[in-house]
Amino acid sequence: MSAPMMMTSNWPSLSTLFSLYVFLFLLLSTTSTTVVVMLVTAFVPYQQNRHHHNNNNPSHMSCGSSCSIASTSRRIWIGQAVAITTTTTTTLGLVLSNNENQNNGSSTDAKSNPQPSQSLQHVLQVGDVTMNISSSSSLSPSPFPAVVGHRGCLYDALENTREGFQQCMAMGCDAVELDVFALKCGTLVIFHGTGTDENPGLLDGYLVGSTFPNGNGILDYTYEQLLQQDWTFNINNEEFPCPKDSILRGSIPTLEQVFRDVQEASSNMHLTLELKGGYNIPEQVLQLVDQMNMVHQTSCSSFNLEYLQQVRALRPERDDHGRHLYKTGVLVNDAENVDSLISKAHAVEANEIHLRYDTCTRDVIDKIHRQGFGSMAWFRGPVGMQHDSTMKYTDVGNEDELMYHVVAKTGVQRIKESKSFRILVDTSLPSLHQKHYTMSSANRAISDANRRAYPID
Repeated sequence: MSAPMMMTSNWPSLSTLFSLYVFLFLLLSTTSTTVVVMLVTAFVPYQQNRHHHNNNNPSHMSCGSSCSIASTSRRIWIGQAVAITTTTTTTLGLVLSNNENQNNGSSTDAKSNPQPSQSLQHVLQVGDVTMNISSSSSLSPSPFPAVVGHRGCLYDALENTREGFQQCMAMGCDAVELDVFALKCGTLVIFHGTGTDENPGLLDGYLVGSTFPNGNGILDYTYEQLLQQDWTFNINNEEFPCPKDSILRGSIPTLEQVFRDVQEASSNMHLTLELKGGYNIPEQVLQLVDQMNMVHQTSCSSFNLEYLQQVRALRPERDDHGRHLYKTGVLVNDAENVDSLISKAHAVEANEIHLRYDTCTRDVIDKIHRQGFGSMAWFRGPVGMQHDSTMKYTDVGNEDELMYHVVAKTGVQRIKESKSFRILVDTSLPSLHQKHYTMSSANRAISDANRRAYPID
């Protein structure tokens, strides 16, 4: 009688399983989460089936039947592994895609963004800024952009509040941007809200309270009605990165209150009034500007060209140098043909063009300046900037010093942002005003000329 033949296991070894899954991982280009799923699904079937065959004393099986079963089992097992991995990859891809869409939609500025993992330096055509940043006196200083606080200083105080604007004045900001709505009672208030550029000022997600009505916007109320509500700002809103106590004590101010705060502080800080919407908003804003003698300390901006056209029709006055007394700026979200953009600005007789930070390439800025317009780059809200710095532009941080440098190197005159100005205007910290980088003499001359033509004050 021949000796019994040793039977090999019906399942591959752990090293074989691991190699197979590594191959599948590379093939399907999945996320690290999928690797964990694959390793777990590899180990469990192996251990379970090994225990099953030991209980049934597989050593008494013939080699033929054993090999046949092993071959069939491997084919089934591999098929299941591929199915599990593919399904996991597809599911994770859908979840990640959905999360990305939600992040884009959570900010009203999120439209037509470039594909992920680009270099912002390359997109803006500024070369390698990292290599050029230096305190060396051998490099010529560039014209440095004015610092505009986006809705105040929203990382230190709740956005669009008197507290935030007062902190900007104390820090020495060149300017602040604030969002203005004209309520049906005639009161001008400072508020942002959710919604879109076409339908702004929604309350959902921004305010919470026991009597909070879903679907309403700020324009559905008079100022008196707003004051009577028990609503508070939502401490869980990711667009509010400031301390929670600032959120809880936040309130919706009027434009008149903000004007008075600036005057009482004897501040020369410029106020860029973004006209968001409401009842006859251009005329009402101009009346208050005149009434409080704030003509030389304010300018109006909007995505709505009609508003800017009305401002110019109502206030066409010019100074002795032929420049408009009442300054306006066209806000642009998407990257569009620069000639078309300039034509729109000419049509409403605007003074400036305000571009999203990642669309203001050096060529676009040069052309805008040559056409006689001032320029400003605006940054998105906190959620949008977090998305951009992690998913799109991996060469810079989230509104860090390098990102600011990259945008500044385009020659843009003003930068409206949320975070970096705390470094820029704080003389106790290394300031970008003390840094230098290379810039073409032509671009420098154009920028210098436009800074004189369109001063902040």
